[in-house]
Parts: sequence; C-alpha cells; structure tokens
Amino acid sequence: CRVWFLLMFSSDHNPCYKENKCMNGGTCLNKPENQYECACTPDYTGDHCEKKTICDKLSPCLNGGQCRPLNADSYVCTCPSPFYGKHCEHRDICQDNNPCLNGGQCVANVDGQYKCLCPKPYIGDKCEILDHNPCYKENKCMNGGTCLNKPENQYECACTPDYTGDHCEKKTICDKLSPCLNGGQCRPLNADSYVCTC
Repeated sequence: CRVWFLLMFSSDHNPCYKENKCMNGGTCLNKPENQYECACTPDYTGDHCEKKTICDKLSPCLNGGQCRPLNADSYVCTCPSPFYGKHCEHRDICQDNNPCLNGGQCVANVDGQYKCLCPKPYIGDKCEILDHNPCYKENKCMNGGTCLNKPENQYECACTPDYTGDHCEKKTICDKLSPCLNGGQCRPLNADSYVCTC
C-alpha cells in the first residue's frame, strides 16, 4: 500500500507522466519543481520539438553533404570527398584526379581551379616540362654561394664576401692574409689583390 501511495504521489507531480508534451518523437524529461524539458530528435527543435531544424527547412548542403544544426539559426555541412565549402558547393579537382605529373603536388583553389607545386627539375602548369637548368639539379656553388642560371644550360656562382672562385671554393685574399692593420677593413678586388679601408 505504501508503494502505491508513493507512485500515485509521484505521478501527480510528474508532468511527463500525464501526457508527453513533446511533439515529433521528442522525449519528455522530468525536471525539479514540476518542470519538464523535451529532448528532440535531430530533425526538430523548440521547447516542445514543434519546429523543424534549419537543416530540414533549408536543405542547404549540396552534393550529398550532411547538415548538422548548431542552433535554431545556424548549421554546418559535412561534405563528402571531393567536395568542400560552406554548402559543399566546391569540387576539389585534386582529390578527383591529380592532374599534376612527375610527382607534382596539386593544390585546389576556391574557384575550382588548381595549381601544381612541381619538384625540381620539373616546371610547367602540370609539371610536364623537364627543365635542363643546371641550378635546379643541384647547387653547384659552395660555402653559401648562390647558383645563377645563364643561357645555353650554363650557370654562374654569386659568392658570399668571404669566398671567391668559379664555385666559391676559395677564401678571398683578405681572409687568407688578414693584411689590414689597426682595425682597417679589407675589401678584395679579385683573387690576388685587395684594398684596405682605414
């Protein structure tokens, strides 16, 4: 008898017991002080699950994208590959079929275009051209020198101030001899001559 009394008392103060106030498959959850709350299915929102979510009202995701409501007014689309964008409206041509050749890395732009990042010694829109430029193959310049391309498959080394020679392989006369005295600055003129600035 005591159990029955508790059940009766409990059901009288349980708003979810009398009737499910939640619509469209929502679940009524009891709260303290004779209050309740509706746990809505993913397609509905509102105090009583009476409103369709923004995803169901607008169907904003394209190309098979899945809409997930964030609140009553905003959503996010989860896009299947190769699509991307706020509404899955862009197609990533790089994921579809990499147009870059010879190990080139494809980078998609938002306008549906792409750019290939080519490994040396390849160049061109699709990395299709083998560049016979000697500086691309390897830096032939030593000691921090910079390889500069010249016509007819030739190159030249731009050496740092402390080095000279065709490949920046020789120390300058200033570094070999340290000829300037009393704090003077040595400036090489060529491999064999110099000038001191006092």
